[in-house]
Amino acid sequence: LMGLRFATGLGRQLLHRARFPRPASGVRARRRFTERMHAYRQLGEIAFLINEAFPTVYATIHALNAAERLPPGPEQAILYGNMCVVAGLIPWHGLAGAYRSRAIETLQRLSSHDPWAAGNVHLALAVYITSLGLWANAEADCRVALAEAESSGDFRLRGGGLNVLATARFNQGHVEESLELFRQLY
Repeated sequence: LMGLRFATGLGRQLLHRARFPRPASGVRARRRFTERMHAYRQLGEIAFLINEAFPTVYATIHALNAAERLPPGPEQAILYGNMCVVAGLIPWHGLAGAYRSRAIETLQRLSSHDPWAAGNVHLALAVYITSLGLWANAEADCRVALAEAESSGDFRLRGGGLNVLATARFNQGHVEESLELFRQLY
């Protein structure tokens, strides 16, 4: 049954790439899609943190499908960033790049700057870029995420940014700096 739901979610996401989905109509429908989006996004992030690939992909796809039924907003931008990571896990790097672009475009289209969304998008992009070994690029996204974490006061985002930045610095041979960044975490 989960396999069928996964295939349905993936099919819906591929269909959304061909034509954008109809927006949900009515307050109840928007509320239902918002709740679904939040629940699946959190499940996807938890699954990612405990290194469960299939549940990460499953939950993130379903979260994005729900988000795309709503007007573009901060959560949608974050989920495009998360889908960049998910596509990189599969690995479909061309698709990951498309989601990366969509995350940045969605952020730019927001009516006002949202530090929380911008930080989370750049953190997700840094995670993906780190997986490619592009340490300097990952570092740049981490620094944006950290600046946005500072601006929004989000300690969870700060911790994620420091963790990925420390990893990128370590892999560039900057061991002492990496250790100092990890000390800030713990």
